[in-house]
Amino acid sequence: MGEVNYTVYQKFRFLLLLFIVTITSIIMFVTATITLFHAKNVYLLYIARPCIWIIFKIYGLRIRVHNKENKSKEQCIYISNHRSSLDFFCIGTLGLKNTRYFISGENKKYWPLRLIGMSVGFFFIPNQGFPKERTLCFKKAEKVLRKTGDSVFLTPEGHKQPRYKLEKFNRGAFHMAANLKIPISPFYIHVPEHVNMGKGMQAKSGIIDIFFLKQISPINWEVKDIDIHKADVHKIFLDFEKNINETVSKL
Repeated sequence: MGEVNYTVYQKFRFLLLLFIVTITSIIMFVTATITLFHAKNVYLLYIARPCIWIIFKIYGLRIRVHNKENKSKEQCIYISNHRSSLDFFCIGTLGLKNTRYFISGENKKYWPLRLIGMSVGFFFIPNQGFPKERTLCFKKAEKVLRKTGDSVFLTPEGHKQPRYKLEKFNRGAFHMAANLKIPISPFYIHVPEHVNMGKGMQAKSGIIDIFFLKQISPINWEVKDIDIHKADVHKIFLDFEKNINETVSKL
């Protein structure tokens, strides 16, 4: 594939996005330091979230959230599909209170994301090539969640790709659910193909739909049956995805 040539406007818009994210990360970290890191909801809802809405305005993007009645009101494990770089921003608009986030450890090299992570308690997870380190990360997360009662978000698909269909799920989220016995709250992010920026940062304007699916109880799950439960949840997402275009067309 040839090199992508961006217009001056696209470059300016991307630089503006980087500037907003950088300023937001500094404000969040300074505020977190002053408040001794005891007000995650404030940092996310009143600093990060408004900045994300500004970014969406710049890019001409709009979010529609559906089936809010399925959104968990208790400690849970939020999971979603992972379509593009936009997901990070989409999830930030949802206002998930008392929630921590798994994010690829590769993002630690981007200091604004590292500052945000330090402010709200990201779990920077190693990639698939480091299984022992990943296991330790999940064990640490379970310990933190038991102590704090926080919810957590992660995507079972792992690394983002410019995806237009659901990929296989990893086991981590389901292993945590079986150990912690807290419900899984799934939601599906529909990013239209013309909007999906994949790994890049040059989305076109459009509407992104987020659908909260029914909560899943792992109360009777056992770790030895993780692959069965993973397959069952994957099928829920697959079945929903089969009809996504028809569902969106009716909105």
